[in-house]
Amino acid sequence: MILPFVPDNDPDIIGQWLLKAIGNVVAVHLLQVPGTEKFFFMERPSGRHPDGSTSIAGYYDYQTNKFKNIGYTDSVFCAGHTVTQDGHVLVVGGHIAKSGYGDGLKAVRVFSRKTLSFHRIANMTYPRWYPTATLLPSGMVTIMGGTVLPGAGTGKNPIYEIWDPANPTQLMRRNQSAAMVARTNDIYYPNTYVLPTGHLLLSCNRYGEIMDPMAAKVITAMPSWMAVAKGVFTEYPFTGTSAMLSLKPENNYTPEVVYFGGQFSYGWINTTASRAALRIKIHWDEAAGNYTFGGES
Repeated sequence: MILPFVPDNDPDIIGQWLLKAIGNVVAVHLLQVPGTEKFFFMERPSGRHPDGSTSIAGYYDYQTNKFKNIGYTDSVFCAGHTVTQDGHVLVVGGHIAKSGYGDGLKAVRVFSRKTLSFHRIANMTYPRWYPTATLLPSGMVTIMGGTVLPGAGTGKNPIYEIWDPANPTQLMRRNQSAAMVARTNDIYYPNTYVLPTGHLLLSCNRYGEIMDPMAAKVITAMPSWMAVAKGVFTEYPFTGTSAMLSLKPENNYTPEVVYFGGQFSYGWINTTASRAALRIKIHWDEAAGNYTFGGES
């Protein structure tokens, strides 16, 4: 079989990089604003800002190819974020008061896709540094994890909070499972995925579970698949990551999650990164009311 010749520089085959513009900031946090071609970004004031400012938030407009800083007053570095059901950006937690910006550890904020403004709307009960925000099918958002101050060992949160757009200034509180608290060291940026059942897959470091976020009930603890990558933590400075694969009708929309990397000790230790990868298939047994797992590494 003779394959067609493909030039090494064919962008239709290999893709291409284009320099569109020089950004205002190094976008530590960046996400597309739903329904628009604008990208909301956040940074720390002490970062390397190409425009020389100390602004910490703004947006990039792909159509006009321009960046715009927007005024904001508390620290969003190390925050968590998600989009809301009506297409705004919700930003939770952050950093201590620093470099002229106020304490953002308890903050709940919204960047409006309509007015392109960013403002604080509520306070959480608990301060959170490295939390994860997850949009639920109901439109509510879970806020999980994070330590009460910057840095490993400063105290993890045994409580998670739920933001309801119908009552945006008051958050509900739920207990994180005892196993999640006991077995995860610091609950930094826990990996969360909403499953087709509406349950939440929640994992961090060497422990994972599938739970009902509104009832704060563990449905099924994930098996000791972490033993495949024994001793691997998904925590700074060699932070592992994960992704849910697309749900497809040909496999009955069975969810699969892939985990990549991590490290062999945690936080501020001279160690090496892991090259481990693990793919987990998640099966719901409606009759038994629990989950089973398959996977490969």
